[in-house]
Amino acid sequence: MSTSGNLTVQVFTLDGNLVKTLARTRVNEGTYTYRWDGTNGAGNPVARSLYFVKITAPGIDETRKVMVIQ
Repeated sequence: MSTSGNLTVQVFTLDGNLVKTLARTRVNEGTYTYRWDGTNGAGNPVARSLYFVKITAPGIDETRKVMVIQ
């Protein structure tokens, strides 16, 4: 992040349902790494499929695709 601010990292299904929130916090500028273990908010493994990871922060609004192949 180039500036301090609120950071949200969320995982969604293809149809837009929230699977898990990986981060919802205020952070300082810098580089951050988050890892998703392929589970939902209840800790259960998700189905084999394509998912979206949405990252929102000051100056950042990106969505990336990830594939679960467990």
